[in-house]
Amino acid sequence: MDPPLEVRFHEPVRTEGAGEPLQIRYSESSPVGPVGTFAVEGDRVSFAFDPDFALGYCYSVSVTEATNLVGVAEGDRALFPRRRTVCAPSVRIVPRPDAYVVGGRATTIELQRMAGVNWSATPAGTVSIDGATAAFEWATGSFVAPPFVEPAVATLALSGGLSVANTVSILALPADDDHDGDGLTNGDEHDAGSSPVLADTDGDGLDDGLERMHGTDPTRADSDGDGIDDLVELRAGSDPNDANDFDVSSLVVAITVESDMPSPIYLPPASVSVLSLTVMAEIELGDGMPNRLVEVTDERSGTTYASSDPTVIASSGNGSFDVLRTGASNLTVTNGAHAATLPFVVTGCGDGVLQGNEGCDDGNVLGGDGCDAFCRAEGLRIGGEANGVEEAVSLLLQVERAPTPEPDGGVVAADAGQGQGQGPGKPIGGGAFESLELESDGTFWFATDVLPGDSYTVTVSSPEGYRCTVENGSGVVGTENVTDIRVECVRGLSARLLRSGDDASCVVNVDGSVECWGLHAEDTSAPLRQVPEGSYVDVAIRTGTACGLRADGSVACWGIDAPLVAAVPTSERFVAVSMGDGVACGVTADRRVVCWGDESHPARVAGLRTNVVDAVAVGRAVCWIDDALALHCVGAGAPELFAPPTDYLPDATPVAIYGGWSDTACVVLSRGIDTEHRCWGPEPLGGAASTYARAGSAGHAHVCMLSPYDDEAICFGAGESRLQAGQGDEWAQHPPRSARVRQLASGRRHTCFETLRDTIECTDALPVPGTCGDEFVDLDEVCDDGNRTSGDGCAADCQSDETCGNG
Repeated sequence: MDPPLEVRFHEPVRTEGAGEPLQIRYSESSPVGPVGTFAVEGDRVSFAFDPDFALGYCYSVSVTEATNLVGVAEGDRALFPRRRTVCAPSVRIVPRPDAYVVGGRATTIELQRMAGVNWSATPAGTVSIDGATAAFEWATGSFVAPPFVEPAVATLALSGGLSVANTVSILALPADDDHDGDGLTNGDEHDAGSSPVLADTDGDGLDDGLERMHGTDPTRADSDGDGIDDLVELRAGSDPNDANDFDVSSLVVAITVESDMPSPIYLPPASVSVLSLTVMAEIELGDGMPNRLVEVTDERSGTTYASSDPTVIASSGNGSFDVLRTGASNLTVTNGAHAATLPFVVTGCGDGVLQGNEGCDDGNVLGGDGCDAFCRAEGLRIGGEANGVEEAVSLLLQVERAPTPEPDGGVVAADAGQGQGQGPGKPIGGGAFESLELESDGTFWFATDVLPGDSYTVTVSSPEGYRCTVENGSGVVGTENVTDIRVECVRGLSARLLRSGDDASCVVNVDGSVECWGLHAEDTSAPLRQVPEGSYVDVAIRTGTACGLRADGSVACWGIDAPLVAAVPTSERFVAVSMGDGVACGVTADRRVVCWGDESHPARVAGLRTNVVDAVAVGRAVCWIDDALALHCVGAGAPELFAPPTDYLPDATPVAIYGGWSDTACVVLSRGIDTEHRCWGPEPLGGAASTYARAGSAGHAHVCMLSPYDDEAICFGAGESRLQAGQGDEWAQHPPRSARVRQLASGRRHTCFETLRDTIECTDALPVPGTCGDEFVDLDEVCDDGNRTSGDGCAADCQSDETCGNG
């Protein structure tokens, strides 16, 4: 442990009341400081760091009104406030309990050094060992030790222009002495790499001097790497420097044998298994030395192997055996005068006993009788029922099973059928796949045969506009066909994108069409229902007017704001569009912000913005992310809107921006794999929503976001939002009936959610698309007159306009 920080006063002191004796901080302005323990004794106050202090770091040490030091003298007052800066040492010596140094020899000690210093350019220091000194390299911790006359436990200290935290104790050894008594001088051992303080450096039972005499390595217990220590080989008469000479049978007093396969062994049909034995020998060394346990599986150690019936189990050398057929055999292992015998029985397919990985065993190895030559049940299939299939859907079967031997000893490769029309399938080995196209309801079967014990998984790919699910789609094959798989398909909404604004909402469908509902979209003649032709990829809504972004980058506007509709810059190509009060703004393909509509709108008065990452119109303002990743807002509105956050760099990268109904904007910040949504503007919303989310949308006084961890939505806000329903100033609420959510969009006073049930549900009383009789002509409807009655020009199922001749 490092020495403590110590402060000395002009008089004895003590503590009185709550608090700490001193205030120790990382800097004068830092609110926190290091962890440690105070001690007060006489006129000194010490602080022991835990963990140790940071090398080279300067701490602020203060007596303040909050500290509890007072003078010991009766009636003395609290100490006057004062502050000092105390810097920690630059270097720490790492202590080692077994450290030694040999006089006149190069030595290295381990150091911890402060960061930020070019240690290679630091002038040499001085090492002192009980007063004897030598030059010392700070960068490497190396020095040549001064000579010593007598061995002694000495104190090693460093000096030379740098402050050092500690000294260490070290054993100082004269080079010409033999400290450990192994017959080698300390200097010789240091030069050879062995230890002068351990007579047997490698712990093999041979002193280092004897190892020198026999030519073995005193730092390796097994010099030749054959698995037998040098001492054992020397006692057995083998060569400790020859990796192929390690017969130790003359020293063996007992052996033990272990097998990696217990008896009885199950042998799959037409195959060969490999059995391995491990042999351990107890070695007697004599001279009062304890016996040792040595592995002698290798035949070069003197071990031999025999099988009583090599046609059943045959030795392949060094403890390995081939299991060839059913039967019985005794395996005998011998080393020196000692032997051990292990009896084995080998069983297999066709003996009438169900065992091993057999799916069946009918007492023969014939096929065509319900149990094939490999003891597998024959002819099992996987299938089930499909409902709601109106367009072709694709099923995928995956089967996992170990490879199966062929009668000639080969292996059946993974094989799968190709569909309903294929003939008998083949067993799948390892892991394999089969695809199957379904074009109608009813029973289906995969062509592939499967075996009992196989694991299977069935998945489905839904066509566009459908949602198909699989029930009972995974499991393990039993002894009968799998028939309980259910595939259910339902036609879902065709929503590609959901948008809200004012008191209306729209969906952009996968075919590029746009459907709107709510205020100014009450019927087919309403302004928001007059969508110009084109294939759309996005839409923005504001006060009875909408602007849609087409797939070709052009923008079309429609609704009640005729000047804005007429002012669309038709020559521009955009990648994003948004709407504010009387104005629409788009981000062009070359990253400019172009606005049109009300010429007095501050966004137009402020002029064009270039090199933007993203931009959004917000009420009477426009906000954007510039190419330096900074946020800006210009225009008119609440002051809080024009003070966007700045503290996200460099930890986060802004990638998108979106706005609320007025005076509120939100930025999407990328933080590696996480995404944070941070909003600003007037309270209560401005500071309420800084949340990790997958997506978000803001209204007049609320914002809703999708959780990054599941499919739930959480909303924040207050005021006019009908979600809040007057229940306090801050709130959080899941969507209607706690449905799981795919996407969401907030308008001025409402939010709509597309659920994973393929429905759109809103938190206000707005009608939603997707149902015959809701007055919205959906993609799968020919007409929709707002009722489910025939004879009025639109059939009750919305599939016919009742024109003569069309059915």
